[in-house]
Amino acid sequence: MQKYGKEIDMRNLNRNLENIRVMKQNRKDASLKYLNEFNPDDEISCPICESGQYKYYVDIYGYKYCECQYCKSIFLANLPNAEELYQGSEEVAVEHYVDKEIFEKRKEIISKPKLEFVLECLNDYNGGGNFKINSWLDIGCATGELLSFVQDMGIKAVGIESDYREAEFARKIVGLEIIEGYIDSKNPNEEINNAVYDASVISFINVLEHIPNPIDFINDIYKYSNDDSILVFEVPRHPSLASFSNLVSHDAVYRHMVPPQHLQIFTEKGVDEILKDKYEIIGKWGFGQGFFDILTESAINADLDNLELYNQLIDQSNPIQKVIDEVGFSDTMIFVCKKLSKLMDSSSN
Repeated sequence: MQKYGKEIDMRNLNRNLENIRVMKQNRKDASLKYLNEFNPDDEISCPICESGQYKYYVDIYGYKYCECQYCKSIFLANLPNAEELYQGSEEVAVEHYVDKEIFEKRKEIISKPKLEFVLECLNDYNGGGNFKINSWLDIGCATGELLSFVQDMGIKAVGIESDYREAEFARKIVGLEIIEGYIDSKNPNEEINNAVYDASVISFINVLEHIPNPIDFINDIYKYSNDDSILVFEVPRHPSLASFSNLVSHDAVYRHMVPPQHLQIFTEKGVDEILKDKYEIIGKWGFGQGFFDILTESAINADLDNLELYNQLIDQSNPIQKVIDEVGFSDTMIFVCKKLSKLMDSSSN
């Protein structure tokens, strides 16, 4: 099952020009605090396909993004300490997530359509009948936007979150079962591994781009999950109009290629590489905000006072963005996958 385009108006989530100007500056200030100087003599390779062939793509605040010459994914060469960054660092802004009013808006505008798409894919895969889900584990669940709907459906909902601020919101405000922690292949967490095994559906929405070793992460999920499990994940995508926007405005970014949080931007070939012999893709959805980004970047750079035409164009951005998505330039992809049994995996090798 394939789907393209998404109905959304970012202005409803306080993404107006004034707030985006502030976000750009805040992102830059926070990024510089975690900057590790890049050593051109260091041997680096693509964390998605492990190829050592790459070209420099763009420098953002001193962070060197490279383009793999095999899978064409984008990856960050000078990595931050990811665990330190994501376990409640004050430099990682969460004010847009732990606000109750914005939480409710994000649930309806962002999370609900994703859940509906996943359920549609699973029912279609099940021959049109309802796919039975006993439990749902959301890794990097943030404030629990997605899981709140899952819980309302009467399905056991468990979240894993490393940021204590978001974990507390999900636990106290939303009433979810939350495991606080950071998945680390070198230091396995038994509670997390057991939660992976128990889950019918394992999701991680906008998580894999934050993981220094995405191959190890997927391998661990595969290793500890049961053979009937479903994998759902969302990642930023390249090539895209948003990638182009970052390329031409590298000194002022606020989304998509955002250092040091986003360590890699995935191509579909890159996704195929990390799933190979482990998962079968049964559904994917491509959408984006590249058209919004280009218009907004132009308006900010021009310091526009008269925003009538800008808003008229934004009003028409959804059908325009859908065409962009359909021709292969969406900046986000959601994948719904079925685990291949270990027996099948062994026989294929």
